Order: sequence, then structure tokens, then C-alpha cells
Amino acid sequence: MADFFRSMLSDFGGMLGLIEHKKLEIYAKHGVKTQEHNLKKLMRTNKNTEYGKKCNFKDVKSVKDYQDIVPLSTYDDYADYIDRMVQGEKNLITTWHIGRYAESSGSVGKPKYIPQSARQLWNCQCFSFSAPVGCAVKYFRSKGKKLPPQKGLLTIEITSHKLPCGKTVSCLSGIPLMYLKPIVPYISTSPKEVLFPKDPSKMNMHYLKMRYGLENRNVSYLSTIIVTVLETMFRYLEENWEMFVDDIEKGKIDPSIELPPELRAKLEKRMKPNPKRAAELRREFEKGFDTPIAPRIWPKLGWAFGMGLERLAVVVQDVDSIFDVDTIQALRNKVCEISGKEYDKDHETDVSIRLITDHIRSATFMISDGIMPTNEGRGYVLRRLIRRAARHGKMLGIEGNFLSRLSETVIEGSKDGYPELEEKKTFILNVLHNEESQFNKTIDQNSRIKTFRCQTLRIHRSKPGVVHFDGDPMMMGENVDVKIMKKGLQVIVPRDAEKDTSNVLQRAQDYINGLKQINDAFVEDIAHKNKMILDKGKRQFKKLTKM
Repeated sequence: MADFFRSMLSDFGGMLGLIEHKKLEIYAKHGVKTQEHNLKKLMRTNKNTEYGKKCNFKDVKSVKDYQDIVPLSTYDDYADYIDRMVQGEKNLITTWHIGRYAESSGSVGKPKYIPQSARQLWNCQCFSFSAPVGCAVKYFRSKGKKLPPQKGLLTIEITSHKLPCGKTVSCLSGIPLMYLKPIVPYISTSPKEVLFPKDPSKMNMHYLKMRYGLENRNVSYLSTIIVTVLETMFRYLEENWEMFVDDIEKGKIDPSIELPPELRAKLEKRMKPNPKRAAELRREFEKGFDTPIAPRIWPKLGWAFGMGLERLAVVVQDVDSIFDVDTIQALRNKVCEISGKEYDKDHETDVSIRLITDHIRSATFMISDGIMPTNEGRGYVLRRLIRRAARHGKMLGIEGNFLSRLSETVIEGSKDGYPELEEKKTFILNVLHNEESQFNKTIDQNSRIKTFRCQTLRIHRSKPGVVHFDGDPMMMGENVDVKIMKKGLQVIVPRDAEKDTSNVLQRAQDYINGLKQINDAFVEDIAHKNKMILDKGKRQFKKLTKM
């Protein structure tokens, strides 16, 4: 019966998948028109919300109107509205019925709540699962085959809780799976208790997912959100395969595995000894892990998905991290060339190389999007990225300005996919050069830079004055106490420190410097575009004269 139901799901999913795949092709072909249509619909539908009235959605009739009328925003601009929505208020940022809330990971701070309408959830549901299935159906049809019933190893676990408004909140990546809960036994090797745990911190999730996955010989796919999770699970398997084989053979869960007693009893009650599968696994594991183990233990394994482009590139190119992927490696090698340092020889050096590589990519794209270095909001983030990259360049022994040279490598490697980078090249390089020069003037006033490895540090000087913390000016007394805290850096300022009076002057100076940067960059950008126009005119004139 289970096989029949799984076959029916496969047929239905394949049909729905082809529909969604066709939609995707149409949307991709008419991307701009589709986005314009969706934008107008959003403005029309939500013009009478509190936020819609504030931003004059009613006056938005085109993309240009939207760009002119509605200000650039971040999550912080919506945080107060969302907090009120969580408490039960309605018609604040949308008129649509909210089905549930998605929760971000909190990797860059406090987790964020993202309201999701019932309509959005349905679209997400259809696309997230059906579109990949549609791709698979088309592949199998090209081989003259039918999409086989699919059952795979899912690495994700979904937790949820209720908000004051009565809506459920769960992790962002797991929301589509929430709506497939009734059919989980037919598409996943793991039972519901593992995929939807009450408290994953009290369970060895790597063991449980791999334990159920190993017992099923017919695993056809691997699904993961982050490829490193899958990698960690296979390393865990390599180190503990004898325990897995023994548990499958005897139909039990090893006593050393962390698991609530009541859940352990519930899971073991449904397990049965499987000596045949255990013997098959043992034969493959004893051959070693030098050759890919997954296709050997799962002969029907056909695909893996959910990894993201760069993470997938790590797997496909068989490298250790995204910094070893060919496109990013070119930038990393440029950092090594400029600094005269060799990668993968010293841990601290590698950290600086990777940091500069990452930060200059981000800074280049941020400037391309119109963000300028300032002391507030997104501009402050950009400033910190640039200054931190410059500081680590100094730690590598790089003299003078170098970030604009690295940005050229970023632009060259990404311009095919992002042509705006090439169009704004002069502007981007000029902003980076000016910001780095401004930062270096501050750094060069000191005779040398000292690096200390410690938990606490007291710096004593003859008189109070300005201290530059990661490039940012702060007024402090004679003694500056620095303490490294777990998960962050905290600067302890003496109680009797003088009140900072330099902020206004600093902000004014930043504003003037910012205007100068914009003006210089604008002039250079115009000159660059004029040259392009003249060059194009010359080429056209040559063509005409040859006719």
C-alpha cells in the first residue's frame, strides 16, 4: 500500500512539477514584465495599509515611481510593524491574510520574523518542491523513462512555536516542509519525530537521520539546506560506521546516543533487526572511504538538491570551501599576489586572506547598488567592511592602497552576470580608493601597529584623547581597558571618561568627505561614459564609411 501511495504521489508530483516548470520558463522569458506586474499588484493591494499610506503606495504607477517615492529600507524599518502584528494587529504592512511567520537563523543578530501570507505560502510550496520535480521529470522523459517513486534523506529538522497572535513561527527554510507533514513517511527516510523534533538540542540529529537513511537501501535523493551539514554527517558516518552497522543488525539505538528516554523507547519499538542490510553495509564500509561512499550504499541515489550555487560548486569542484571555488579562488590568489603571502600555510594569514576576499566582494556590490561609506545604517556596514579589509591588509604587510585593485578582479569575474559592475567601474574604484586613503591617513599617524593575543588589555597614555576602534573615532581617558568577551568584543570605558564632543564634528567631516567622494566619482563616471559614447560613435562612423 505504501509503495502504491508513493507511486501515486510521484505521478501527481511529476504532473504538478511540469506545470510549475513551464511557469518558471515563462517567468524567466518575461522576467521584467512579470516583476512589474507583481509590483503594481502589491502597491494596489496594500495602498491602504498603515505603511502603504506612509510611503504613498497609491501614487506608484511604475517602477520609476516606486524608486522615486518609496525609500530604500531594511528589516529595521518594518520591525515595529511586525512586532505589532505579532501581538495581533492587522492592516499594518499588508492586507493579505498571514498564514504563519518565518524565522531567520539569527546568524547576524537577533532572529527576524518574516510574515508570510497564505497565498505566498502556497506559491512557495508549489515552487520549492514542484519545480525541482519538474526538472527531474523532464530528465527522465529524455531518457525514455518514468519518474520513479522518490524517498530520500532530509538533513533538515523543523521546530515551531506559537506567537501571541496565534500564528505559528518556524525556520525560514523549513516552512515548505511543514505543509508536507502528512506525507513525510512517503518521501523521507526519517520519521516525523526526527524531522519535527520537540527539542533538537536533546537529540543527536546526525545519528538519527543517518541511522534511518542507512537502513533504507532505496534512497533516491539527498536534500540539504547547507552542504556542510551533509559533509559533517558523512564524516560522522566514517568515524562511527561500526556502531551504525551493529544498531541496524540488532534493531536498536546505541546507548551512547543522546535521546530523551520516552522518544528512544518509542523509536526502538518500531525498529526491527535487519542483518541482511547490515551485512551489505559492512562489506562497503570495510572497502574504505577513498572512493565515494554514497552511491555504493545507495545504488538508486540519483540527485541532491537544496545546496545553493556556491555550496554546490564546492561539491562539484571537490574543494574544501567556497574560497577554493574557481571564481572566488581567482580573487583569493590576487590577494596572495599583492601581499606576497602563500595560502594554506599559516592559519592567521589564511584568516586575513579569506576576510579580505570576502569583504571586497561585498563592498564592490554594495557600492554598485548606490550605498556610500558613512557612519550610519548600511553606509556604516560598508565603511566597516572596507576598513576591516584595509586593516587586515596591513597585517599581511601590504603597503599603500590595494582594495581598488582587488575590486577590479571582482568586476572582471562578475561582469557577465552583473553588467552594471562594468558600467559603474570607475565610480566603484574611486569610492574604494578615497575611503581607503582616508583610513590610511589615520593609521599612518601611528609609528606602528601592534597585535596582541590576550583576554584583557590596558593601554595607558599620557593624556586623554581620541582612540580609533577598528577605524572609528572615540573619545577616551588616559587608561583604555579592553576585554574580549565570548561572542563579541566589548570596550570598557572608565566611569570618569570625558563626554565625547567630537561626534558632531566627525559627522560633519564625514558628510563633507562623502560629498567630495560622490562629486569626484560622479565627474570620473561622466568622463568614463563620455569616452564610451565617443568610442562607440567612432566605431559607428567607421562602419558607415566602409559601406
